[in-house]
Parts: sequence; structure tokens; C-alpha cells
Amino acid sequence: MRKATILLILALVVVGATWTVFRWYTAPQRAQVGGLEAGQPAPVVTLTDAATGLPVRIPTELAGRPFLLLFFSQGCHACRQEVEGLKAHLTEFGERGFTAFVVTPGTRADLEYLAPTGFPVLLDPSGEAFSAYGVTFIPHTVFVDRAGLVHRTMTGWSVKESPGAVRETVTDLTGGGGGQ
Repeated sequence: MRKATILLILALVVVGATWTVFRWYTAPQRAQVGGLEAGQPAPVVTLTDAATGLPVRIPTELAGRPFLLLFFSQGCHACRQEVEGLKAHLTEFGERGFTAFVVTPGTRADLEYLAPTGFPVLLDPSGEAFSAYGVTFIPHTVFVDRAGLVHRTMTGWSVKESPGAVRETVTDLTGGGGGQ
């Protein structure tokens, strides 16, 4: 009897932990992720522009322009899908001054994959930005407004799971419109 009770309790703990992990990984958006909340100043980090090799200070050098940072790794299937979805989804907003950047540790595989996407790629080989932005799971997207404040964060496959939320966020940041 005691052995059966212990096994039942153990099974319940395993099921509960599995459910918690599943919900965490599949949740497309959170009000707070990694300590960043809407309205907080975006952390200032210096990354390297993959195209030019020059340093880029984010968000300082983008003052007055809304943008997003997509934290990415080529080995992550959901990250690759996120890049493709964002590319199709956000192209229309480029003319309104909205920019999407992909932040990657800069492995050769990442750069080869990202080259034809047209996204500006920012290299973070030291992990400074991943750490400062509280990235613990990828893909992880951070939307920053014109004032350099975090507007929203999304973790997971946000374009697939919440395409309306992505469009709504970009529309908010660009002042409305954007077409359908």
C-alpha cells in the first residue's frame, strides 16, 4: 500500500512538472519575461552589424525609431519559422520606419541561414544582449518603441501562435495603419 501511494505521488509530480514545462514552452507571449516589463527602458548593449562589422549600440542608435529584436539560433526550428513568418508579416511596415533585427551568437550556420532573409543581423558572440534582455528561451522577440522603452516581449513561436498580436504590436508602434 505504501509503495503504491509513493508511486502515485511520484506520477502526479511528473505529470504536473510536464504540464508546467509544456505550458511554459508553448505560451506565445508573456507580460514579463526575463525581468523585462512593458514600459522599462530597453537595455543598452553593443552588438556587431554582421554586414559591416561595425558596432551598433542598441537602442541608442535607433532613437526615435520603433524596432524589434528577434533572438535566434539556426539550430532552433521554431526560430527559423519565426524568421520566415516575420519576414512575410513585417515587410509592409518597413516604409513606416519599423525595423526588425535578428540577434544571434554569430555561428557560421546562423549567418549562412540568415543571409538571404534580408533581415539586418546583429552579432552577440559574448551573449551580452541575450543576458541583458533576459533571454532564456528562443525564439524570443522584444518590441521597442520610439522612446527606447520595451513595448512587449514574446517568447515562443509568436508569428504562428499569435499573428494578430504581432500585427497589432507593430501597428501600435508605427502609429496605426499598415494595411492588411
